Amino acid sequence: MVFEPTMTMPILMFDPEAMHRAILNVVTNGVDACHEREGGRVEVTTQYAVDERMARVRVADNGSGIDKDDLEKIFSVFVSHKGGRGTGLGLPVSQKILQEHGGRIRVESQPGQGSRFTIEFPATTPHPAADHPSGEHSTGTTEVEAIEADSSHVTGKS
Repeated sequence: MVFEPTMTMPILMFDPEAMHRAILNVVTNGVDACHEREGGRVEVTTQYAVDERMARVRVADNGSGIDKDDLEKIFSVFVSHKGGRGTGLGLPVSQKILQEHGGRIRVESQPGQGSRFTIEFPATTPHPAADHPSGEHSTGTTEVEAIEADSSHVTGKS
């Protein structure tokens, strides 16, 4: 697994637990897709599109890929191609979390070559407390946390 954060990502406001769950679901799927592939690789990168004010997390793998007919179904509840290892809840939950943040998940895939999931959401930056005396932020969430891109928690690149 390789993690390549952008150095231009600003401090962002979002629900950290929910976003962690959404991204972890997508990364775990990438790892699972590479499970039986020799030389399997998952790359996680971040991007900040200044002109669009969008944050993006891309998760690309060289795993089994997803058939075109299945692409339309992967965000449906209880749809899984992992056999007993999957519940079919990960991607629907991730999609719901991104929608709650005003974002979305896009996917590109080639069977036998891998997939690329792009998680994107509006880059909401912190506002001074005086602008929002009630503690609410522009996301409408009262409990949000400022998070900076940091690769220190990644244990290794392989």
